[in-house]
Amino acid sequence: MVTPLIPARAIKRFRHLPVASLRTGQLRRWERFERICRHLDHLPVVRRATRRSVNLMKAEFDIRTRMPDVPPSREDSQQVGAMRHRTREALVSRGLPYVVGEAELVVSELVTNAIVHSGGHKITLCLSLRGGFLRIVVCDGGRGYKPSPAPPGETDEHGRGLVLVQAIVDGRGGSWGTSDAGTATWCELDLAVGCPGPPSPHFSPST
Repeated sequence: MVTPLIPARAIKRFRHLPVASLRTGQLRRWERFERICRHLDHLPVVRRATRRSVNLMKAEFDIRTRMPDVPPSREDSQQVGAMRHRTREALVSRGLPYVVGEAELVVSELVTNAIVHSGGHKITLCLSLRGGFLRIVVCDGGRGYKPSPAPPGETDEHGRGLVLVQAIVDGRGGSWGTSDAGTATWCELDLAVGCPGPPSPHFSPST
């Protein structure tokens, strides 16, 4: 239920007075006050991201050492789905379900690239809200790999998802790139695009 933004003096003045004791003008104001309260009680609570920096989640997992031409193990590949699930939970819990689909696709591609190409031993996924953007960062701690969104050929096994990441970024007015000599890949999605309603004071930035 949305708390009515009515001055405390108005509540004190009208709430505790018997209706029969009100004058005609006061009664009309009382009736308007009651209609406003009933209207506010039925308004849906729409959440959106705060402009402050908020850490949403951090997840780490180890991957097996393997030769460059050896595909990832089944256990390592299953981590992609696990990271997608955790991403969904983190965003839904913060009232951001409208960006879940796009964020899951970005996470899936960046985590997959880190597992397949990094040569590292540990992958770290971080989600945060910064300046009205959802920031996704995947660190692999490997030798450094800079993914390219160039359209792949028909026989290419990798690279198609990066084209999708670029399309998502373009659609939301965001950006993506690499840092730390290529050992971290980041993506930012503008949360104002597709937001279903106006800012709400009920969004909680607590971690």
